[in-house]
Amino acid sequence: MNSGVVLLALCAALVPVDRGGDRPSDPWVFRGAWNGHERVLVARLAGDLGVIYDLEHASMLTAFAGDVRDGEHGFEIDAARYTDGPEGAVWWIEEGGSAKLADARFKGHRLQNGQVTLRYELVTESGARIQIEETPEFETPESFDADPSSVAPWLVPGLIGLRRSFKATGIPPGVRVALLVRARCVGYVDYDRILPEGEREIEVGGKTLRELYARLLIEPDNGTHEIHFFFEPGQEAK
Repeated sequence: MNSGVVLLALCAALVPVDRGGDRPSDPWVFRGAWNGHERVLVARLAGDLGVIYDLEHASMLTAFAGDVRDGEHGFEIDAARYTDGPEGAVWWIEEGGSAKLADARFKGHRLQNGQVTLRYELVTESGARIQIEETPEFETPESFDADPSSVAPWLVPGLIGLRRSFKATGIPPGVRVALLVRARCVGYVDYDRILPEGEREIEVGGKTLRELYARLLIEPDNGTHEIHFFFEPGQEAK
């Protein structure tokens, strides 16, 4: 990690859409309904990390541990939820000096090199179409090139990591795109693109966690944008 890194303490039945090799279940990516949301995609990234996306709003709903199973009104999670994302629209476009929630559309997903990438399209007021790709992945503190403790004192072995990687194309000149992010975590790592709107320390089960509410800037022609969240095993969203 370089010195520019900012470190802050971070449908009834399932429809299988892929069969992964190194994932905790076969299949490991599902489409279905969950918790009142009729169109979701869930990816079991590891035995102790999965993510659920709201396809209506092109947003991440929750990160969880463990397995999923069929329920009466969709699928159910058989484990703790580490954190919940914001409900509703989450993509913002700033154009002509004013920022507004964008019309976001889920355009499908791609399975490549053992990973799942979700594709979104944002439409600006002027009619421009911006393409966003997001790839979620499991990681550990040891995933960093540097000694984890040198990256941040709270980044210790045993934490569960979620990396969200974004790529954007088609952003017109003078337009800025941002993603609304909410998380409860031990800490997070980003690359100077987080604009905190609210952040605080909270005590949960005798441990100190960070509660973050922010916008992540997605810039054009600037490679991959990443944010890394780390959770305590068994941590439960409240």
